[in-house]
Amino acid sequence: MIRCFYYVQNLLRCRNKEVVRVKYKKKPTYIEAFVLSKDDNEYPAWFKDAVKENKVQLKYRNRNDTASLTGCLIDVQGIKRQALLGEFIVLLPNKEIYSHEVGIFNDLYEPAEQLGGDGKCCFI
Repeated sequence: MIRCFYYVQNLLRCRNKEVVRVKYKKKPTYIEAFVLSKDDNEYPAWFKDAVKENKVQLKYRNRNDTASLTGCLIDVQGIKRQALLGEFIVLLPNKEIYSHEVGIFNDLYEPAEQLGGDGKCCFI
């Protein structure tokens, strides 16, 4: 007789000496995101708070005595990641901030239905 061990949440099952892997799919995750631009009026409050807390550092280039935003550095678990203008800045449910290029963002996320009465949309 073959002994079968049932792991938490049926991660693995054995049948007739074969290990069968159970497939799972990721639960929907709702995020907030925006495209980094030179217009800081479009930045959401959580991004402005992250700048104040030094989790995000805006990067500027000086030309002809005029400072021009070129991107930002995002502190992700102690590692600085660079985000350029035009990239998506993402706030995950665990309150971590990441950046994604447009193509990668579109592969990972799709628009979700609008939530609340404020007309804002989040992504799934």
